[in-house]
Amino acid sequence: MSRSRLSVALVALGATGVAILSPVAAHAEDGGLAPKCQKAVEDAKAAHQAAVENGTAGSSFMGPKELMLGLANGYGSSGMPKTPKCVDEQAAEDEQKEWDNMPDFVQFLRPGTATAEGMAWAGAILGLGAAAVQGLALIAKSDPSILEPLRAALKQAGIQL
Repeated sequence: MSRSRLSVALVALGATGVAILSPVAAHAEDGGLAPKCQKAVEDAKAAHQAAVENGTAGSSFMGPKELMLGLANGYGSSGMPKTPKCVDEQAAEDEQKEWDNMPDFVQFLRPGTATAEGMAWAGAILGLGAAAVQGLALIAKSDPSILEPLRAALKQAGIQL
């Protein structure tokens, strides 16, 4: 049973990583950028490639971040070119257009900056909590006595297990 949980967790982690990285790559590659912005992206790639060839960019160290970026974009440990500002601006404009095209009854769900940041923090906290519970469950399989303080706290709160 634990092997299936591990495999599900690994698949979910991989899917999350791809989901995080693919919209940026797809947006840059699908030609959805304005011609001027697409030229800025190509110039940034060329400048980065020249810097790598000159030895002024890139590193011999390959950590987890470099590995993921290298797998997603094919840059390896040389790093990524700096993203031009127009890419972020166009992504914001595209998101704004998507919200404008939604029906009126959905418009109240449009997050503001503070709401989006709050939702990101809430998601991070819930994710860390879920990871802690999973870790405790894995440890409890090998040493069930680790759950005694939790059982005592729940019993004191009136919850019988």
